[in-house]
Amino acid sequence: MSRFQHFLTKLELWLISGPALVALCLVAEQAAARYFYTAALVDWADEIIVYLMMWSVLTSLGQVSARGAHIRTELVLGMLPKNWKRFVEIGIAVLAISFMTWLAWYGWRVAHEAFSYDDRTSSSLRFPIWIYYAILPIACIGMASGFVFHLIRIVSDRDTEFSQ
Repeated sequence: MSRFQHFLTKLELWLISGPALVALCLVAEQAAARYFYTAALVDWADEIIVYLMMWSVLTSLGQVSARGAHIRTELVLGMLPKNWKRFVEIGIAVLAISFMTWLAWYGWRVAHEAFSYDDRTSSSLRFPIWIYYAILPIACIGMASGFVFHLIRIVSDRDTEFSQ
């Protein structure tokens, strides 16, 4: 693994676990407040928990695609000869990179529009909704780069699954 890939992996792991840990702490605080001190309950906690979990889960998809562990039809791929399997995997990676790039562009447009209109949530927090929408282009860029790493591994024969 190159230094750059190692850096990206560590960064993604922090971006995955950080929001999940904050969400877990917020869930614990709200659960305790429900039973012991109801005045500490806030109307925006559930909203922020959902946003943090979305960021955590969607950020992890870059790691999934880089490892080639994304959802696919293993049954069909398992029946193919190695050279066909390599060809199909390359096609899947190229299609995935293309789709993720398009979806990142579209997600950026949605987030930018929410930013331009200053859309905010209806809770007392008045959280800027563009921050929530921004995870789509970020996650898609992560997935596209993960598929690029996966494609490089397949094409360069560094994936033992495809080695002859």
